[in-house]
Amino acid sequence: MPVQFFFFSRETFGALVMLMPDISFQIQMLDDLSLLVKLPRRYPEVALKCSIKTAMPIQELRAKVDHDIQQIFSENRGEEHLLQVLQYFQDDVRARFSELQNSREVRRMQHHNIAQQNSAELHGSFQPKTSTKRRLGRRLIWSHHIIGKEKRRDMKAIAKELELGGYCKIGWPGIIILEGEEEGCEEFIRQIRRWQWQHLVVRGEETVDLPFTVPSQPELAEGGPVGLDSFRALPTKEFVELPETEVSTLATICRDAGLEELFRTALK
Repeated sequence: MPVQFFFFSRETFGALVMLMPDISFQIQMLDDLSLLVKLPRRYPEVALKCSIKTAMPIQELRAKVDHDIQQIFSENRGEEHLLQVLQYFQDDVRARFSELQNSREVRRMQHHNIAQQNSAELHGSFQPKTSTKRRLGRRLIWSHHIIGKEKRRDMKAIAKELELGGYCKIGWPGIIILEGEEEGCEEFIRQIRRWQWQHLVVRGEETVDLPFTVPSQPELAEGGPVGLDSFRALPTKEFVELPETEVSTLATICRDAGLEELFRTALK
């Protein structure tokens, strides 16, 4: 439901407010997001009060909103600032809330899929592979930007779960380099593509066939198979975040690892 604005002159608006008690109203921003606004009688000399109404746990977003509202008041002390606040919610808070919703839904679906798989195993319908031909995979993923803390945290968690190493250069643009099990690389991309992105594309891809068939339970293999880690080129098995200004650092890491051509795909 779009927000409707009503415009008054500063003098008229101030006079109307001074004649009334505190004014409170609620605006439905999204299906599960409402904005509660309270205008004190001495507004705009006194800052208006805002709060978010939602069933989602969004403590971090609430704290940011409180900080930003105070900043708006500081920049417009004694001046009308309701319109700036409403515009801030329309442009910024709604987008951040939608991003949180999407990330939460992805996690919910992941948990649902895991529960289904566990159920299948208990009923004997899941047949684990006794051995598989393993491949090392690498990917370079380019995004218009990577800023949201929720996305960054979730990507790191997914990479850890899939035992993928690599780097994520945040900011504009965002650059992700992954290395690990080929199936893990594919799964990482499949999961993050379900989120909202302005633009996200895989620009570089490499695969390395490992020289031996590696049992799913390496500890049972006679003599022990060659591990995937022996073929990693990047200097880390963790998923490391790099600041926006560190694109040259990422380029150096890739060059030293013999992956300069893979990095160059980010410059297409």
